[in-house]
Amino acid sequence: MASTFFFVISGFLITSIILPQISNGTYSSLDFYLRRGKRILPVLFIVLIATMLFGFIATGIPGDLREISSVGLSSALFSSNLYLPYKLGGYFDTISNQKPLLHTWSLSVEEQFYIFWPLALLFMKRHLREDYIFRGIIALFILSFPFSIYLSFSSSANATWGYFSLPTRAWELAIGAGLAFLPSVKDTSSRHFYAYLGVILIIGSICLISHSSPFPGPHAIWPCLGAALLVYAGSAPGLARTSIDRLLQSKVMTAVGRRSYGLYLWHWPILSYMRYLLDIETLPVTWIISSIIATIILSELSYRLIEQPLRKKSISFKDMFRYYYLAPLFIIVSIHTVTSLASRKPIIADALGLVSNQSTTPYSNQCSGEDTIGPRCHFSSAGDTKKDILVVGDSHAGHLTGFLNQLQPVLDKSIDIYFNNSCLTLLSTTVNNLTAPESAKSACLRQNEYFADHFKEYKTVILSHRWMGYDWSESREDQLRQTLTTLSKSNVHVIIFGDIPNYDNDQLRTALAYTRLGLPLKSTPDFIYKTRNAYLQRIAQSIPNVSYFDFDSILCANDHCSPIIDNKIIYSDRHHLSETGAEIIAKKMLQPKYLDVLKSLVSQ
Repeated sequence: MASTFFFVISGFLITSIILPQISNGTYSSLDFYLRRGKRILPVLFIVLIATMLFGFIATGIPGDLREISSVGLSSALFSSNLYLPYKLGGYFDTISNQKPLLHTWSLSVEEQFYIFWPLALLFMKRHLREDYIFRGIIALFILSFPFSIYLSFSSSANATWGYFSLPTRAWELAIGAGLAFLPSVKDTSSRHFYAYLGVILIIGSICLISHSSPFPGPHAIWPCLGAALLVYAGSAPGLARTSIDRLLQSKVMTAVGRRSYGLYLWHWPILSYMRYLLDIETLPVTWIISSIIATIILSELSYRLIEQPLRKKSISFKDMFRYYYLAPLFIIVSIHTVTSLASRKPIIADALGLVSNQSTTPYSNQCSGEDTIGPRCHFSSAGDTKKDILVVGDSHAGHLTGFLNQLQPVLDKSIDIYFNNSCLTLLSTTVNNLTAPESAKSACLRQNEYFADHFKEYKTVILSHRWMGYDWSESREDQLRQTLTTLSKSNVHVIIFGDIPNYDNDQLRTALAYTRLGLPLKSTPDFIYKTRNAYLQRIAQSIPNVSYFDFDSILCANDHCSPIIDNKIIYSDRHHLSETGAEIIAKKMLQPKYLDVLKSLVSQ
């Protein structure tokens, strides 16, 4: 919402500065862009370069590093608002809060406005009467505002594009630009009224508009009007100031305003990298305080050492463009090139060797989304076509593919695997009670149909899911019990695989970042998975021919679970094993105390 205030104020300031200069013949495009470049470019490029370089330290995951670099380059080209919509599900998505250069989109919109608006004003001023220029601004509002509303209520992709684009934000800038054409309010009581009404609208918008509200559609009109009223009430020179004016023009607020650009640029990379390191949306209080202190320090340094000296420095437009833009742009392109080359590797090596090349691969998708079980999903001795074991479930069956492939020769049983992401696989599953997302429902339904039609062909069925990821209503529990009972009565032995420890943060990312920064790695699982596992164990014990197998004996000791085994990270995210992790657990399972248990289960 802060960008909405920013656009209204920016539209007013630029128009009120340029319009008189055009009228008296003193306007110069080169002079305008020189002043804008001296104001915007130096600190922006310092922040971009610092953020991109810190990415090499904070992450060793190629995809993350490549994305930081790409957003940095698009920001330097003032086009991050065009690049980001293709990478986001929405501005307020949890994962968006971990993108350190996300905030540069609004600066890109402003720069695009700076390119088009002065030229448009210059053209209209020379060829149209002033009242027609104002009508043109109204026309811009009439075109942009409905378009913004339409996209905000459209599909997710369109709504995201509508949030970031200049055409859907133009009406906010137009409100500010229109203020420059209105006569000043001379009546003090009216100015007080407008100022307080503006404050009420702004505070009300902050309190009532949530992250789920379509934006910048109809909801954005209220904070826009609030900002416009504040500007309008304070835009009369030589008149008595309102109490709001006195507050905004106080020494403290003036000092903050002078440093606002640095505060804007530095605050988001600091916050997002903290969220990235912890992989959480809401930061602990100590981290928030640290981020505030760091933002203030960096903003003050950039204000005193960069903004002020370079803004006062006398320089030609040609030199400004060469040294303030092209030179740092070359550095950013170089960083982007190095990043692109480095991120071709499966993993960027970490200091402690915790990660192998397969650690970024969550699991093989070779058995997902198929119409039936093909050769790629059938593990057996050469020429063996028996159907001993069927493994079905969601991605938590999929991430065991490497584990089962390693154990198959030792168990001397053929294994078929069939899984789909977020697909709870039980009998009596229909289109109405599928758990899969809309895009995967057809594949999930095929999987459930295969399971219902073919389970009797197998001696053993293993059910493996992220059990804590589903809503276990009474009807869902009845469906599970019915499934287990039906299989049991059909002389099919059922093994329920308990879930592995689920963590609140991405273990691969956190481990890489923490070891690179020299911080101690602390990982505590979400113990809801234990509650769900105990629930499944009780159900298994109550039905004949049903067994339960738990991985905690391998992954945990004395109620302490670790995402690191044999000095390797075994997770690819919060709750999926990597291929490396699945293979490591398989090797652990070869120990007699584990293998004998599993052999006895699959031999029943």
